[in-house]
Amino acid sequence: MTIYSNKKSLHILSIVILSTVSILTYLNCLPNQFVYDDNSTIIDNHFIEDWRNLSALFTHDYFARSGELTYRPVVTLSYFVDYSLWQSRPMGYHITNVVSHTINSVLVYFLICCLGRCFFPVKYPASQYIEGSASYINHAFLAALLFIMHPIVNETVNAISYREDLLATNFALLSFLLFLLSDKKTSSLAYPEKTKDRRRIFFTEMAPMPAIKHCIPVYIAAMTTYFLALLSKESAIVLPGLIFSFCFLFKERTVNIPSPSLEKEPGAFHINRCAGPTEDAQNNSSKPGYWKNRACLFFRAFAKIAVSPHFISYIGISIMYLILRFIVFRNIHENIEYPGNSFLTALFTSTKVTGRYISNIFIPFNLNVDYHVLPIKSPLSVAFIVPFLFLTTLIVIILRLKRKCIFQTFKPQQCDKNSAAFRQERFYFILFGILWFFISLLPVINIIPLSNLMADRYLYLPFIGCCIVFSTAITHQKKAIKYSFIIPVLIVCAIITITRNRHWENEFTLWYNSAQNPLCSFTTYNNLGTQYNKKDDPDTALMYYRKAIEKSQETGFTRYATVHYNMGNAYKKKNQLPQAISSYKKALQIKQDYKQAHNNLGKIYFEMEQYDDAFEEYNTALAIDPGFADAHNNLGVLYNKRGMDEDAIAAYKKAVAADPLNSDAYYNLGNVYESKNQFELAVEAYQSALAIDQALAYAHNNLGALYDKKGILDKAIEEYRQAIKYDPLYPYAHNNLGASLAKKGDMDSALSEFQEAVHLLPDNPDFRFNLGYVFLRMGNNALALQAFEETIRIKPSHTEALFRAGVIHYEQGNKDRAETLLKEAIAISPGHLKIKKYLEMIENR
Repeated sequence: MTIYSNKKSLHILSIVILSTVSILTYLNCLPNQFVYDDNSTIIDNHFIEDWRNLSALFTHDYFARSGELTYRPVVTLSYFVDYSLWQSRPMGYHITNVVSHTINSVLVYFLICCLGRCFFPVKYPASQYIEGSASYINHAFLAALLFIMHPIVNETVNAISYREDLLATNFALLSFLLFLLSDKKTSSLAYPEKTKDRRRIFFTEMAPMPAIKHCIPVYIAAMTTYFLALLSKESAIVLPGLIFSFCFLFKERTVNIPSPSLEKEPGAFHINRCAGPTEDAQNNSSKPGYWKNRACLFFRAFAKIAVSPHFISYIGISIMYLILRFIVFRNIHENIEYPGNSFLTALFTSTKVTGRYISNIFIPFNLNVDYHVLPIKSPLSVAFIVPFLFLTTLIVIILRLKRKCIFQTFKPQQCDKNSAAFRQERFYFILFGILWFFISLLPVINIIPLSNLMADRYLYLPFIGCCIVFSTAITHQKKAIKYSFIIPVLIVCAIITITRNRHWENEFTLWYNSAQNPLCSFTTYNNLGTQYNKKDDPDTALMYYRKAIEKSQETGFTRYATVHYNMGNAYKKKNQLPQAISSYKKALQIKQDYKQAHNNLGKIYFEMEQYDDAFEEYNTALAIDPGFADAHNNLGVLYNKRGMDEDAIAAYKKAVAADPLNSDAYYNLGNVYESKNQFELAVEAYQSALAIDQALAYAHNNLGALYDKKGILDKAIEEYRQAIKYDPLYPYAHNNLGASLAKKGDMDSALSEFQEAVHLLPDNPDFRFNLGYVFLRMGNNALALQAFEETIRIKPSHTEALFRAGVIHYEQGNKDRAETLLKEAIAISPGHLKIKKYLEMIENR
């Protein structure tokens, strides 16, 4: 019982340490913003904002509404949960990712503990048995620690939109553990005789628990979690291969089989694997029929696993998922081609990519968010030959080591951690880790075409195999060697990971740091240019766009429409409209159905008052996508400009029908209704816009103006204040607020607002006039006259300013100046009775 208690405490302590290390390692990523694909996945994805959309997860509307290219409903469901908890606050989403990574690290720990107990010879004396089990706990702890801290998993944890790798790994590991629980033979091999409690596979040598009488619930849970892993990401389909490798290497064995050579040696035992010959068989390997017998043993082991109920169940789930994924829920818009449009090119390139993956794991100093990978079109290329020779050498070494690892007969006293038996067990552990890596890597090396040739996130599941290899190789070394190697490795990994967390702080830091890496792709330069353009630095943006074009041409990718489109946006920001038109047209030459380019080209034509050309571009964009809300909205603006109010209203209604959350369309609809004096409809439209975007200052201002016209001054003042709250530099809101306050008689507050409006927009004559009017109401004629004179300077035809200035000059006795100003005013407004009255007074005197 003492041993059991100690082991339980050790497991609990390990979990606490792993959780703490994981949280501390990724603590500085929690304040990070949404970056990369997070914007389309979360910010612009209104689908996840309403639980009533949940039913669409099981229909073909899933692709159009979720924005996903592949069927991954479990991931989308996690976004529903996150949005209900955190709305658009990125910290909550990062917390979910960090927690998921922490859970995965604990599952890795338990998995290796379980595998260690399954792999460990079970007839050793108690002292060696306990010592061996403890070593596997250390082994599991180190592997999980490395999995937490290694920089190769940094991208997966930081990018919210790559959560599918976290969830797929989570469910896959859980399914593997449940498989170990549900398989009777695995459970019985994991413990000494008289120990049949399958749940104790999680807690090696802990206090006894009640035995599981029926494995069916655990078996169903294993299948369910595997299916959930597949619905998280397709790459989880490798799990049956991983389980097959485990069974083939370690499960198919018999224990305590007597050997003729041992009959006179009491206490000796023998371990025999179907995949490995005995010493006697090795000595007779040259005899006729030996290799035939070996092949038979190999085939029998293979067939026994393949027809086992567990494995057939996993294969059945896989087939069911493939039907679901590629037939029932196939996305017709998912059209990814092989690099160079050739499977052979993809195959040659995959060798190079695999080599770079292994290099990045051992030397994680040049990791990048987006890699520049040149496709290899010939096997004679050095880029293919070098990694191919490296991988071939690695395979040969593995096979040679296996051939030398012959199982022999050992006495119990020989079974310590330095014995040949233990070394053989460690070898098979290493072999399993290598198989885990390469099997898990198969779906992500472009044998099936992917959108990215290479990405760190693809290594999240395969890297567990590397952790198994590393921890197995190092934990059985002498303490001096072990700690002098482990501690520096973990420290370096932690430093790199924590540093890279800050790279994901926002879009700019992400792409700026990525661009410093010479291995970055042309997409990196394009995205960095976009960030500079958002920072109102179009010149630097254009420089990076040109770099993107140059680097894309290196890869033979000359049809890069996106970068030309972005160059058009940068030229537009510089007000270089002819260059912007040229860039948009280049983008359209490459991609004729580029609806955004047509839409933006139409906007430029609108600014240049080429309304017919603008009309044609908007309609072309709508012909490509009839549900393109922005094009409908811009077409409505064009109709409104031409005085076609009814057509404008119809266009805005189509925009909000296509995108019910398009606040700009509602705002523009309100403007048209207001111009038609349909105030109730205008108020409704503005309120709809504000229900979508509370920070829409223009809508608050216009809604306040409508309330002002209706004499509801309190509501008008509240709306103006809301407009100023969301945009303190909005001069019209300050001016309108001042006017409403003046109507209520609050001249001091009105004066403050008019002064702020004049400060923000000094050359607006109406702001100057309102300021002068308040001074006049407050009895300060000198300042009022100064404000009216400034108004006249800015706008000589301002009738009211001419009249008010003329009256003040008249009252001050400056009749000539008064007469001049009043005559100018009457010439502009001949029917102004008050002006006529003052002119008559001047003439009579």
